[in-house]
Amino acid sequence: MHCFSPVDQSVTTELYFKSPTVYDERSERSSYVPGHDLPLLLENHPENRVSCDTVHSLIHGEYEKVSNYLFVDARYAYEYEGGCLVGSRSVYSPEEAEALANEYRSTNTVLIVFCEFSVHRGPRMYNFLRDRLPRFYPLYL
Repeated sequence: MHCFSPVDQSVTTELYFKSPTVYDERSERSSYVPGHDLPLLLENHPENRVSCDTVHSLIHGEYEKVSNYLFVDARYAYEYEGGCLVGSRSVYSPEEAEALANEYRSTNTVLIVFCEFSVHRGPRMYNFLRDRLPRFYPLYL
């Protein structure tokens, strides 16, 4: 997950054009979609993407419907050990993901999956978990 600031415009443009799956959220509006506890960055997208602003609001308790959440860090172990979000959980291997899915299957904990830029490893982990969790489980990228 990478949050852009106004001074990062050249980085934003470079990333946007290198990978069309990385979005400049300043030009996108999050909106509530029926059946979701958090506003989505893009509607009708195969992944439930949320903005950095939504994550910030979640951390600060601004969503009454969400009482429990977990950040799932899909980066390599050495990246996680080099620095991570407080309270996040490192899940990189299929075995770790399977254990996480089994652990949270019957809870209502919102899972937010991320990697460095949420372009490859994050979406791959998101899809792996989505296939193993109940249909309407609160899973976001």
